[in-house]
Amino acid sequence: MRFLYSLSRFCFLLLIVSMLMDTKAAAQVKILFDATKAETAGNADWVIDADVHNLYWNHNGPQVGSGNTGSNPQQFPTPLQSTVNSGTAETYWEGAISAWGIDCVNYGYEVETLPYNGLITYGNGSNPQDLSYYKVFVIDEPNVQFTTSEKNALINFVSNGGGLFMISDHQNSDRNNDGWDSPNIWNDFMANVSPVNPFGIHFDTLDYSQTSTNFATLPNDSLLHGPYGNPTALKFSGATSMTLSPAANSTVTGVIFKTGSSTTGNTDVMVAHARFGRGKVAALADSSPPDDGTGNPASNSLYYSYTGEANGSHQLLIMNATIWLAESDSLTGLAVSPVASVCAGQSVTLTAAGASSYQWAPGGEITASITVSPGTSTVYTVTGMVNGNPETATVSVNVESGPAASFSPSISGGTVVFSNHSSNATTYSWNFGDGSGAVSTSSPTYTYTASGTYTVVLTATNACGSTTSSQPVTVTVTGIDALATDDDFELYKASSNTLKLYIRSESANQPLEVYDLTGQLLLSKRVAKLNTEYVDISTLAQGLYLAKIGNAVRKFTK
Repeated sequence: MRFLYSLSRFCFLLLIVSMLMDTKAAAQVKILFDATKAETAGNADWVIDADVHNLYWNHNGPQVGSGNTGSNPQQFPTPLQSTVNSGTAETYWEGAISAWGIDCVNYGYEVETLPYNGLITYGNGSNPQDLSYYKVFVIDEPNVQFTTSEKNALINFVSNGGGLFMISDHQNSDRNNDGWDSPNIWNDFMANVSPVNPFGIHFDTLDYSQTSTNFATLPNDSLLHGPYGNPTALKFSGATSMTLSPAANSTVTGVIFKTGSSTTGNTDVMVAHARFGRGKVAALADSSPPDDGTGNPASNSLYYSYTGEANGSHQLLIMNATIWLAESDSLTGLAVSPVASVCAGQSVTLTAAGASSYQWAPGGEITASITVSPGTSTVYTVTGMVNGNPETATVSVNVESGPAASFSPSISGGTVVFSNHSSNATTYSWNFGDGSGAVSTSSPTYTYTASGTYTVVLTATNACGSTTSSQPVTVTVTGIDALATDDDFELYKASSNTLKLYIRSESANQPLEVYDLTGQLLLSKRVAKLNTEYVDISTLAQGLYLAKIGNAVRKFTK
């Protein structure tokens, strides 16, 4: 008996240690929710949290202003996710998918939002929210097309082990009126990458509503039988469906189908998943199931679907899918090393792993590593044999040029605004030609203290080199009076309230004194050698005064 008790206690402690280890491992997983594709346009609020509501999406893109009411989510939800616990309500954060975010945190994950002005990149170390830092990327009903570089980033992300959660909506769900709705945006993405239709998923152009219990018989499927439990129903409220292509991706699998359809076919699919390279994708054909019914009250009508419909199955399905996407498989898969941008003329080595043989395109090399020096940005594809089956992986090599350097001065009195300078530089150094020295700033406004023609020099620098541009700038100073100038001194009225004194000599401290016309001393200031001082004269009434500068050897009165 005592032995059995000790053994039971040991097993219990071992279970506790195992649970703590699992929680610690999960805490390293970061889930990123996208907000760059008008996910808060129209009646949508597909974000986990937003502290301000000043965003408006239209066909011209995002507009930020005090008169707008759309959610404008920030990177990190507040209150801090470290304060979330099992008793935290989803209204702790304000967003129509906040319940999803709260569940992720309670499972041990970290969650972030990619704000409207964030960048979708992969392998770009200068982007603090590069997809390589995350395990799962959730895009809930995109309403803006993906750019070519974003499409390549998504493919590289999945190929190298990331999990992509693709959520669509019904046909004609164009919420920002730019002519594109989510089914067409997802299809455009998958039709314009290499390989074409990498996940074997095509979103249909439909608009229907129904509740389905037509689940595939897959006892080991992670979405249908995962850590959160076994969903039993799925309610669609204005949705599309999917058509699958096993010829394009042999791993694509439909798990929930429309009522009356076959549960083993490739049409009328409501939920699907696939593997690509070392990563995974999950696809949901409606944005309604994640909706938790609360969010931005100023501009959205939301519905309690996440746990309030389909007997709570939506929560089970969505969290099972999130966990599956976040888990690393034991499968080796084919991977190719991501690279950052390279400068024109530079070479970079691409290395693939996880296969028994390799073939690259373009080029046709049959080695694991190749060294390339592309003249323009190029997507390279490697095909490798993994366990007797061909797999593909892609990587983008972005070719960057040296910075351009040009600027246009806008002159108003002694103030010059320098604009329209290089947009592909990381640092800018200006020399304004008046002896003030160089200053590093990207968009300077500079005030000259004396009229004249100055040669202004801009040096723009990025990782690929530096470029210098110069041009003369003629300035006519107005509102700044030269009161006294000499080889040793310069005295200006910098403004109606300020005198500016500059000492050029090596003599001792110099006094600046201001008198009224009766000879009464009103102000006195000593200025160190080789120094500039500003003297406040705001207490003086409008009128005439005497300014004296210098010592017993050299003195000026103005």
